[in-house]
Amino acid sequence: MEENLIDEYYLSVNPVLLGKGKPLFKDTVKRTTLELVKTKYFPQGVVLLHYKK
Repeated sequence: MEENLIDEYYLSVNPVLLGKGKPLFKDTVKRTTLELVKTKYFPQGVVLLHYKK
């Protein structure tokens, strides 16, 4: 990510309740702007998010 080698991101969001938030990309220094391309919902409540730079 820091080397700017990733063009697209696919993130799955699971409906789980946690006591505290956990950072997904905790060691990143630079902020990256992403565009949401597609969203897919699954019957179990999972959401798949497709982002591109």
